[in-house]
Amino acid sequence: MSLRQKIKRFRRKQDALKRSGGATNNRQNRGLSPPTGGRGDRSSGGGEARQKRANSLQNSDSGSLTVSKPPSLRRQDTSGDVSKAKQKKEPKPTYDIGKGRMIYPVTKGGVTQYLPVRSQASDSEIKSGAFVEDAAVRKEPVNTISDASKLKHPTRKDVNTGRTLFATTTTNSKGKEKPEYLPRQSEATALELSSGKYIPEKSPITGEELKQPPKIDSDNGGRKLFATKAADGSVQYFPKKNQATAKELAEGRYLEGFAAKDPVNQILDSSQLGDKRPTRRDVNTGRTLFATKTTGLFGTEYLPRQSEATIDELNAGKYIPEKDSIAGEELEQPPKTDPENGGRKLFATQGADGSIQYFPRKNQATAMELAEGRYLEGFAAKDPVNKVLDSSELGNDSPTSTEVRTGRKLYATAVLDGDGNQTDMEYLPRQSEATIDELNAGKYIPEKASIAGEELYQPPKTDPKNGGRKLFATKAADGTIEFFPKKNEATPQELAEGRYLEGFAAKDPVNQIEEAGNFNHPTVKDTNTGRILFATTTTSWFGNKKTEYLPRQSEATDGELLAGKYIPEKDSIVEEVLKKLPRYDFGNQRDLFAVKADDGSTQYWPKKSQATAKELSEGQYVPDVWISQNAPLGPGNAMTNAAPRFDIDNNRKIFAVKDKDGNTTYLPRKSKATSKEKTRGLFIPDEVVEEHESKRRVTALKDDSADIAQRRAQRAQRQEGGDYRSITSA
Repeated sequence: MSLRQKIKRFRRKQDALKRSGGATNNRQNRGLSPPTGGRGDRSSGGGEARQKRANSLQNSDSGSLTVSKPPSLRRQDTSGDVSKAKQKKEPKPTYDIGKGRMIYPVTKGGVTQYLPVRSQASDSEIKSGAFVEDAAVRKEPVNTISDASKLKHPTRKDVNTGRTLFATTTTNSKGKEKPEYLPRQSEATALELSSGKYIPEKSPITGEELKQPPKIDSDNGGRKLFATKAADGSVQYFPKKNQATAKELAEGRYLEGFAAKDPVNQILDSSQLGDKRPTRRDVNTGRTLFATKTTGLFGTEYLPRQSEATIDELNAGKYIPEKDSIAGEELEQPPKTDPENGGRKLFATQGADGSIQYFPRKNQATAMELAEGRYLEGFAAKDPVNKVLDSSELGNDSPTSTEVRTGRKLYATAVLDGDGNQTDMEYLPRQSEATIDELNAGKYIPEKASIAGEELYQPPKTDPKNGGRKLFATKAADGTIEFFPKKNEATPQELAEGRYLEGFAAKDPVNQIEEAGNFNHPTVKDTNTGRILFATTTTSWFGNKKTEYLPRQSEATDGELLAGKYIPEKDSIVEEVLKKLPRYDFGNQRDLFAVKADDGSTQYWPKKSQATAKELSEGQYVPDVWISQNAPLGPGNAMTNAAPRFDIDNNRKIFAVKDKDGNTTYLPRKSKATSKEKTRGLFIPDEVVEEHESKRRVTALKDDSADIAQRRAQRAQRQEGGDYRSITSA
């Protein structure tokens, strides 16, 4: 039996069932009983069966037969009764074990995908829009905020996260109230926000803060309340946000900012220290800690300055206060040396009365000087303690080395004894890359300001004595031409004397750059940095060629630039963008723009962000900012009004497009493309085809030859032994 005969038989059965149901409904509407067979007791078995069917009809809610649906329709509710429709389960947030975060269901076009919130999304997810805004998953608070004044412990610290949690009241499954501690909204996780388990933070409703001494709130741990001027002119007192209660946060009764508890320890002057060290280094954080007097067991406690204290230390008053500097204008005079405080430098300033006063820089100030504001803003490094070595003094030693942990370039220096004799060699960083500890210890290479003149646009020279580095021409004050290295290639002696040029000199690229078509994968993404890497060819130690992926010059690290491992970015050679329709490069899935090159020819080139390595190195691209936002872009722009064709070999329609060379070719939609075509980008997105075809049928002469050929092929395929490849167009 053919498929067509089967369909006709199925439809006849459906019609018979509908007529039977209609007759039964008519009898019920007139108050009659359903038919019982009409022939008495012809067959008790058949009568009982008919009676059961009639009873099922009479007792049904809808009064109509339930028709068994084909598989494609069984998920639909055809009764029209919404209450009967099976309720679909709403998708719920789930936990992404691989990335340790919550992901939330987002349904679009009938398809549900799970996305993270913005605060937990990666850079690539944010760039592609694959996230949901934090506010979109936030549920209204579900707990009742408790009155802090009635609680023994209104707050609690989360030992895992360090957050302050506020007391609230919730109801358990048995209807009993119990306390629950929740974080403030700005510190809540996405899961807590989506569950409504947080303390809301309303915008402040307070007036302008007044410059008046704060009050002490003895009811809430001695916190400070600051004066504000209300709209009616009255003075009201509010806490800072970090000291506000849960209720105050929810009602906006707080002031923005942070209020630290007053220092609780006594600051010691140098005369009060005795044998104790004035400062100590915190090995965990690298902070400088200052000696203070406490009532504890040991009597002395070392605390950080206020600007480096943690929130807990500020809230506990365990810090050194930093008053604003009271120093006057700094004078251009040589600094003095302070032998009583490790030989630090004191800088001359002019006081309000015209007198000259000397103050240390802030990083070298004592605890008492910080608390009283007796310091100068800025940073003072200790004078270098090692001797910078010239290349002639190195012998067989390397002039530089690379610090593996930081990637910094270190320079060879001589460690001197008390008599000025070299006792050892030590590699140190330049001043601009030294740490605070290295600067304070004088362990760095000083960098004097450059004394080089104006740089000239001349080809650089090669310096064979220093690894073949480049020397750039400059014009001195007397008109002579002098050659200097860039700062990153200068020797320690040149840095200390200012004999260098500002800027960075990269090594010439060492890999061979080829056409993108020569590689199976012309680009890959660096998962660690998010950079796009381009395929290049390099030669191994054994003379074998292999593919190596490198970043563009603007995204390369210093190490990659110094090694020549990058794609050079030549300035664009485009003179102007022409007012011609862009073309589409299907092979690389990008737009090409008509431009006038520097040789006067018309070319079609991509924008810089979509250029290949070869195009970047030759300047064959259009700067992104030159492209109009109204330019017709994408594969839809490449489709023409020519009628589609039927691809007999693949049983599909193919559509006319203009390729990157301006020639007409035919491509399939993506859902019908072969795996090879998808790999090469030779397809048109389905939604682009649908939109274009709907417009083409309106604006162009209707040509359905491809549709007719496709239907013939499908009919032949359905017939037993049919082969759609034998069908030819009429």
